[in-house]
Amino acid sequence: MTHPVPHRPYYKVGTDLFDWDGKSYIVVTDYFSNFPEVGMLQSTSSKTVISYLKTVFARHGVPCELFSDNGPQFSSGEFAVFAKEWGFKHTTPSPTYPKSNGLAESSVKTVKNLLKKSQTNDSFQKSLLIYRSTPLQNGLSPAQMLMGRRIRSNLPVCEDLLTPKGASRIRKSKEGQKEKQAPGDNGHIRSTGTWQQTGQVQEEVAPRSYRVQVDSGLLLRRNRIDLQLQQSQRDTVAQEAGQQDTAGSAEPAGSGPDRADHGLTKVQASPPAAGLSRPKRHVQPPKRLIETC
Repeated sequence: MTHPVPHRPYYKVGTDLFDWDGKSYIVVTDYFSNFPEVGMLQSTSSKTVISYLKTVFARHGVPCELFSDNGPQFSSGEFAVFAKEWGFKHTTPSPTYPKSNGLAESSVKTVKNLLKKSQTNDSFQKSLLIYRSTPLQNGLSPAQMLMGRRIRSNLPVCEDLLTPKGASRIRKSKEGQKEKQAPGDNGHIRSTGTWQQTGQVQEEVAPRSYRVQVDSGLLLRRNRIDLQLQQSQRDTVAQEAGQQDTAGSAEPAGSGPDRADHGLTKVQASPPAAGLSRPKRHVQPPKRLIETC
């Protein structure tokens, strides 16, 4: 039976069970990347197999089609309910021709060879890691085809090869979300449940941990959650300069509606009129949550 080549990872997977050294195992292999998932089962019942498949699907996503043999754990009514609830098509071969599940059978053969050469479970996991990171005939490893990146093993590899595209943008975004304090920031410090002490930040000794000098001259180390700090003079000057630049480039009043720049709306400041309520802030959903095809 010839299976069509999927157009993306985890569109179609094959699974099979096998026994080794008195223990039962299950293999789940992606038809696009040949990436194998291997797990040891306490039993071969439908409930145990379904529980392991749910773990795999939660990690890589639910496939559109799952191909297996006609074993009792796959042909049960419980497995049919599982396929319907999770939204994938369950396909089986002819009862007299199990070779049609060739990819899963080939994965079982590969895993058995790894188990045969491994003395302990730790060495087997290392062998499985190396197999997943070894390039195939197309020059890409199963991990690259499935995850879009190389995975690190105990073999030497250049660090640049392990860095996927877009990593720098993600790093900058995460660093921008972290609120850091600079030396010279002043404010209140929580001590013994109160905020009576005041002091100044001297240095950052660890992530979100700062050395602060209180007014009495004592040096304390506090987490960011125990600090209510004000802006330093450096930040105040930068903020005032930014406001002046914004005011100088803004349009005169009455020239037209406010313009949006890079998704942000410029609002001209005006003194509140007596008897008028404060205008409500317009809330827009984040663009990162809007899916487009």
